[in-house]
Amino acid sequence: RRQVPRESRKPLIVMSPKNLLKHPHCKDSLDNFDDDAENDRLAQIRFKRVIMDPAVTDRAPTPAPETAVEKVYFCSGQIYYKVDAKRQELELQDKIHMVRIEQISPFPYDLVLRELRRYPNAEVLWLQEEPKNMGAYSYVMPRIETCMRALGATVVGALPYVGRKSSAVPATGFACLHKEEEANVIAEALRL
Repeated sequence: RRQVPRESRKPLIVMSPKNLLKHPHCKDSLDNFDDDAENDRLAQIRFKRVIMDPAVTDRAPTPAPETAVEKVYFCSGQIYYKVDAKRQELELQDKIHMVRIEQISPFPYDLVLRELRRYPNAEVLWLQEEPKNMGAYSYVMPRIETCMRALGATVVGALPYVGRKSSAVPATGFACLHKEEEANVIAEALRL
């Protein structure tokens, strides 16, 4: 969306799996791409570097704490939709919240700090579908830890990770094994 209103255009590369192109929760109204100056509805529409959990609405820099939340996952990409569907099925929306980081670089420190302030008692984890050595984990880990230290949290060891083990290849090569790994990641993410 940021590319559309600019006078000078830059090449835009979207790294997104094809299955999200028609996912019902990934769609947006065409009105949101309108650049009509008279359309008041567009005033609040902009690219969101971090998307909060749907259960919360406070966008203040210091939001009200969500003390009942036990786990908060930071994630990016399609794993959100898979885990969220299962989370709703198991009715765990009040115990597990998910925050999507939509812009990995430059890292949105201000918004990650806001979300960490929101969940003072929750266990903070990174969730990704890719193998540990191939996704965004190695990039976001020190940055999220920096945010946690800035809030006075004690960081012992690396940021907890939920996802596939490190691997030399991005895919298993077998659909049944891939689905089994995916089911294991989702089950681990929703374990309290």
